[in-house]
Amino acid sequence: MLTLPNGHRKRINGTPAINTKKAAEAAERAHIARALTGQVKPKIVTRKEVPTLGKFWPEFMDTYVANNNKQSEADTKEIIYRVHIEPEFSKTRLNDFGRRNVEAFKATLRRKGLGRKRINNVLTVIGKLLAYAEEIEIIEQAASMHLLKVEPPKFRFLDYEEYEALLKAAEAEPEWRLAILLAGSAGLRLGEIRALQWKDRTNKQLTVHKSMYKSKLGSTKGWNIRTVPMTTQLAEAFTECRHLRGKFVICNADGSPKKVTQMRAVIPRLCAVAGIDHCSWHPLRHTFCSHLAMRGAPAKVIQELAGHSDLTTTLKYMHLATGAKEQAIELLEQVNPITDMLPTDTENSVSI
Repeated sequence: MLTLPNGHRKRINGTPAINTKKAAEAAERAHIARALTGQVKPKIVTRKEVPTLGKFWPEFMDTYVANNNKQSEADTKEIIYRVHIEPEFSKTRLNDFGRRNVEAFKATLRRKGLGRKRINNVLTVIGKLLAYAEEIEIIEQAASMHLLKVEPPKFRFLDYEEYEALLKAAEAEPEWRLAILLAGSAGLRLGEIRALQWKDRTNKQLTVHKSMYKSKLGSTKGWNIRTVPMTTQLAEAFTECRHLRGKFVICNADGSPKKVTQMRAVIPRLCAVAGIDHCSWHPLRHTFCSHLAMRGAPAKVIQELAGHSDLTTTLKYMHLATGAKEQAIELLEQVNPITDMLPTDTENSVSI
């Protein structure tokens, strides 16, 4: 970006005839000289006034978020904006964001008692908005959001005995037992269980391609489709619960899908019957991944079965793999095909 003698600013660019750093620097100097001496007619660009974050937010939600995020993600962003961002930055212009006010904002959120992960979620929303403003050339460069370091989260899962106790506690309620198996033996999320239809079960496997949010069907997290082979126990539970009430597997008497409040109430109740610590639906999904890791399933396979978009998410379960570290060290004890074939008698050996 070059400032000309008349005060106008001009962006210059180009490609050198020879693709080297030295040639590029020479071409840049020549281009600057031509611009300063008037040999290159400057293009005058009248820049629009940069909007405030509050003015730009509706456009961000109606364009970028509407095109790229699921409804649940859009709702989360809207809550974060109303609660945390709007009171602080609604009148701040998008090009006025910098390291200083972002760090001050982080300190403010920490004083309010927000956890590090929650603060990072807030910063991520601001970062997405500024990055989009840069892409559509409202600002020249988006401010960097330096996220806080966060300890790996601890996750709850049921061990083998707890899982069997929970299934036994649900024996008198076959539909809820089937729902538990869908989470703990197939890894479905709560929204995926609510959205599962009878047509999604074929040839002893499930096709998971829909999720339900606020009684509306939508895509799964990560927009992916996955197939999960059923265990014998899960297949038998499907047979036992076969009904003609409607297209949804887990549903009310009128065929409508179960509400989230109904789903969330049942697990604590059954945990109390089973005599195990409080649990919810997502820990049952953790149980699925954890039991696979403990039985030696490869991380990539667990990733595909669980529908993780990032392998990093799957790797947090792999420390549960029994004896994995010991088996790795045992590899060092194996015969080396080169050194172990060399002569051991140094007097009669031939130098190489």
